[in-house]
Order: sequence, then structure tokens, then C-alpha cells
Amino acid sequence: MTMTGAITIPDLRYEESFTAKLTLLAKNGKRNGNDEITAENDDFVDVPISIIIKSIIIDQIIMPFLQSFALAGVLYYLRPLLRYSTQSGYYFATSIVKSIKQLYKKTFYAGL
Repeated sequence: MTMTGAITIPDLRYEESFTAKLTLLAKNGKRNGNDEITAENDDFVDVPISIIIKSIIIDQIIMPFLQSFALAGVLYYLRPLLRYSTQSGYYFATSIVKSIKQLYKKTFYAGL
């Protein structure tokens, strides 16, 4: 049963995405080297070991390092905003608790 507006779930299996990236890199390398790619070998491309090593280094070492470095930088610069939002939430919750306590006292202890 398919829905017309359904959200597609991305393929998160590493093997298929890795194979697709290797194929893409190999095709780009052949196009840059002026080797023609025909329809018969369009699905399967021989991948040199240098492209495999390059892909592994980029995907497993460089990109996680850059992503974590960028996230740390963003969080460092957002620290004052995060601190302010934490304090605002604390003060907001405190004011709600105080108002509930006052309402409780007025409601249940009014006749005493």
C-alpha cells in the first residue's frame, strides 16, 4: 500500500552507500581520464585501490573530524545563548510553581 505523500526513508546501510560512492568516484575518474564508459559496463565499474583508499580516508577519518570540529565550534559560539535559555527556563518554571502554590493556598486555605 503506497501513499502519495509518503516520506521515503533513506538507505542507511553502509555497504550499498559505499559501493555507490565507489562507483561514482570510479566513473568520474574514468571520465577525467578520457576513457569511455559504455552501457554494458555502466552498472559495474572496476575500482582501483587508490579510489577505495581515498574513499575510506574521506568517509571514515576526514569527514567525521570536520563534522565534529564544526559542531564543537557552533556549540562554543552558541554557549551564551544556551546559558540564557537554560536560565530563562529555570525562571519560567519557578514562576509557574510559585503561582500554583499561591493558587493552591487561596483555594484550599481561604476558609481557614
